[in-house]
Amino acid sequence: MKKSLLLCATLAMTLTVGAQRPAFQLQMGHNSSFQVAKSPLKVAKTPAKAPAKVLSTSTSLKKMWMGPYSSDVVAASTEGGGLSVDNAAYYTLMTSIPSTDLERFNGGRIVSMRVGLANADSIKALTVYGAKSDGYIYEICDTTFSKALYAPAGWTEVKFNTPATFSTSTYTDLFLSFTYWNATNCNAVSFVSEGKENYPCYVLQNGRLYTLSGVEGNLSLQAGVEKEFPTVDLAFNYLHTNSFMKKGSTPAFSAQILNQGTEDVSNFTVKATIDGNDWQTFNVNNTLKPGATTTLTNSTNQALPDLSAGRHTLKMQITAINGNAPTEYTSDDAATANLNLYEQTTEHQKQLVEQFTSWTCTFCPRGSTFLAALEKKRNDVAWVAIHGDQSRSKPDKFDVAGHDTLEYVENLGGWPSAGLNRANLGNTLTTSIGYTPNQVSAATTQWSNSIDSQNQLFPALVTLELTPTLNLPSRKLSLTVKGTGVAGAGACLDGYALTVYLTEDSLVAYQLNQGKDEYNYVHNRVLRKVLTNSILGDKITWDGDNFTRTFTYTLPEEWKTKNMHIIGFVAPQLSLAGTDYANSYVNQCQMADMSAATVVTGIEDVTTQKNTATVKAIYSASGERLTAPQKGLNIVVYSNGKTVKVMK
Repeated sequence: MKKSLLLCATLAMTLTVGAQRPAFQLQMGHNSSFQVAKSPLKVAKTPAKAPAKVLSTSTSLKKMWMGPYSSDVVAASTEGGGLSVDNAAYYTLMTSIPSTDLERFNGGRIVSMRVGLANADSIKALTVYGAKSDGYIYEICDTTFSKALYAPAGWTEVKFNTPATFSTSTYTDLFLSFTYWNATNCNAVSFVSEGKENYPCYVLQNGRLYTLSGVEGNLSLQAGVEKEFPTVDLAFNYLHTNSFMKKGSTPAFSAQILNQGTEDVSNFTVKATIDGNDWQTFNVNNTLKPGATTTLTNSTNQALPDLSAGRHTLKMQITAINGNAPTEYTSDDAATANLNLYEQTTEHQKQLVEQFTSWTCTFCPRGSTFLAALEKKRNDVAWVAIHGDQSRSKPDKFDVAGHDTLEYVENLGGWPSAGLNRANLGNTLTTSIGYTPNQVSAATTQWSNSIDSQNQLFPALVTLELTPTLNLPSRKLSLTVKGTGVAGAGACLDGYALTVYLTEDSLVAYQLNQGKDEYNYVHNRVLRKVLTNSILGDKITWDGDNFTRTFTYTLPEEWKTKNMHIIGFVAPQLSLAGTDYANSYVNQCQMADMSAATVVTGIEDVTTQKNTATVKAIYSASGERLTAPQKGLNIVVYSNGKTVKVMK
């Protein structure tokens, strides 16, 4: 079992019920940078008279499928899903393919499209768009039905009346789209966890593309391209490895190779190097048929050479096919992966739990109950509740700017969900936590065991120290985050990011709770502010194996500092361009109570007599703002700028 799927398999042992989605629930996110052009690039739309499920090709041309993956796999009927909507309507889903992955289709004719459905549904249109550097996408091929086509489960192929030639010199990306009937509980859309990477997906509305969260794999949408494809062509689908390894250990890796040619490959050779130096060679003599894959591993337990602590590069290169050096479409003949070698580690301080919740999510209180139990079971849980808008008509009071971006890159599958140290849960960083009361005990045990297992695979290489200072008169928070790494930490964690959250407990507000409206529900661990510039994290500037970062922020008057926490963590930087789910694990996390902050008052005198100036604010000794002086010591801020201690 691959390390990236360990947590997913463990958590799957406990089934959850009541999650607010069918098999999965897609959510619209923010505007993308693309916009649909007002007119097609080449030809106007031409309605298809009828779908053609079998296409003839000339003897000199072959047709291959261009898309996020090349197999014939479609999601099972129980695995389908759709957009979370209040009203049934036709929606358009799109998947993008960057030109860097389309080299072998360059110059080919796009003649058809096919869509794979988990369950039968109505389809209104199939379209191919091309993106240009001007920020617009242009229609290349389109079939819009005058009457919606009923498509059964599985693949349905439709021929374009006007095929078009594709060129990587013209387009920066290609977009494949289909318009389908999305019921309020749609379960037709198919996403499959296949392909060498996860391709971005979007919803097209009013000429703009909106990011899509809740995606589980790649959209089952492909275009048929006719071309004289090479007879011999191999490509790497992926190269996976344990990214963190102790010096002197035997590395494990898995490399999948695909036959993209039109004929059998009888033998091929792959050379593996580390930092450009030869390591080992693989000679494969088994026949590999067109469209088939084979996987290479370190089956001989070849040890690594003597390398220093830090980051190194493993590269695997196809050097021969059927005894000859590759000559065509060689850009995908190699794959690389990082090897981060360490000599020593440090303890994991806290375990980051990112909860995705909404006050209109009826089963989200179950998720909070479960996380409270997990927090009670372990004393190292840093829980943050990230609120989002499940209902467009009733936006969540506690949502934070950028929450939809985080939901998108972590591939939120619906509420209530949570991510654990950003561990890979199968092309997503979140999983449902709508546990029933009788499931909570088993679930907390399994999550706790998973934390320990994953921390063995991803050792901590840096220790975090959070030092907050709070100025009472101004409510200005000053925070210093110091990271102290082991030898080689700066190199191993190069490109990693720091994220800092502020959370607050005991917030009384509305919550839909298992069908009932509660207006005095207590929300805890609510994300109030992201101190880093981006919710996706700020890239760390290392000074050798250490770093220091400072933050300042003025806390709003209504926030109660005695109920607040600071959570800081170091993890691979997330990106809208795509998430490497197998390598997103949090390396270190730390949490501090705001009540432990050093308090700066700027007090000028101590008195038992009232000052003649007007009282501007009153605080307790712990920093909580008061409406009137209380018995004992009070800190009073006057209109003349003075701050004094007043005894009552």
